[in-house]
Amino acid sequence: SAERQPKRFTSNESEALLANARIAFDTGEIEVQFWLVRGLLFRLEYRSPQKVYYPPGDYRIESLEVWPKT
Repeated sequence: SAERQPKRFTSNESEALLANARIAFDTGEIEVQFWLVRGLLFRLEYRSPQKVYYPPGDYRIESLEVWPKT
């Protein structure tokens, strides 16, 4: 069996923002930030003014920004 190889992103910084997404649903929105630590996906941060972190029912991705911007 093949061993898993970690996917590294081009970032040598100790911590860097990889992407920011905004998810919208009928009663609110969720912002999600994807953070790298030394080129590996390390954590996801969720923010929601409505304190809802899993969209109920239908939702849509309103925006997605990925760094580095070209």
